[in-house]
Amino acid sequence: MSQLQQVSTLLPPAASNPPVPYGEPFNYSKISSGVLIPYVIARDSRLLPGARLLFAVIRQKTFGDGRCLVSDAKLALAIGMKERVVRKYCTQLVKLHYLKQTHRHGQTPIRELLSHPAFFAPMTSADRHELEEQLLLEETGGSAA
Repeated sequence: MSQLQQVSTLLPPAASNPPVPYGEPFNYSKISSGVLIPYVIARDSRLLPGARLLFAVIRQKTFGDGRCLVSDAKLALAIGMKERVVRKYCTQLVKLHYLKQTHRHGQTPIRELLSHPAFFAPMTSADRHELEEQLLLEETGGSAA
């Protein structure tokens, strides 16, 4: 199976009659499928962009207890990278204490999202201002005043 075929198995089927014609403006906030990158992760400049995306994918694929048993190959497909890049990003997340990996001989590592002080730190006034601006842009349809 080609990589394109493998990726297509992860995607929902294409709509035969989309609600908005292709190429027209569309409100993507109404789509329920996707990954959510927590604000703390998105703003952490120590993380490579791909590591931020990987955190969100792992978060999406965790069980209720925060454990993820998805293979490197499936994670690689989900973020459009190679397995070695997934391992590199995981190493970065581990070093910054966002993720714990328990390696198992011949099996997928157990990956656990960790409680991190950054998630519980009070928001700075600059962060609050930036978030308020983003919310204002969303309310006004994206037009800047």
